[in-house]
Amino acid sequence: MAGNDRRLYLLNKEADSEESIFPFGGGLSGHRDRINSMSFCGGQGADNTRYVATVADDKMLMIWDLYPTSSCDVSPSRPQPTAYVIPFSYPLSSIAAHHSSGKEFLVADSRGSVFVIDWGFDLDDKNESVFRHSCVVELVDTHTIFRSVLGKPVQGVTCVAWCGDSAEL
Repeated sequence: MAGNDRRLYLLNKEADSEESIFPFGGGLSGHRDRINSMSFCGGQGADNTRYVATVADDKMLMIWDLYPTSSCDVSPSRPQPTAYVIPFSYPLSSIAAHHSSGKEFLVADSRGSVFVIDWGFDLDDKNESVFRHSCVVELVDTHTIFRSVLGKPVQGVTCVAWCGDSAEL
């Protein structure tokens, strides 16, 4: 959950325990402006609850490792999540992680551009510090696409999503 204070909150409730709220990402470690969208991004594997991605008006995509293996934090309860930052040129409005792999994102910015981002650790490399990302596809003039399909202008993309029953859409 994202709050107006630019902090993030991990809410957890298991059947045999009390609910817990773990705040993170505030102050110097997180977004500097309003958080607009978030998505879990671990796919269907063991990491399906380990990573969450956020986008904000500060032009940053942040991928949070909620369960880092090492941390400088000396908190007795749990280490603070680690953020991997991908900067963009304009404020970001929406993010959606691919449901089957969890390594691809759709990201929309305030100008209506849509990006397909391939991110993640190289799983063949046993050193998890090898973080990589690349923009696979960038649609920068979506107004023209909408105009040709709908026959009228549209202001811009504010939300993106993958098709649930097709990995390609």
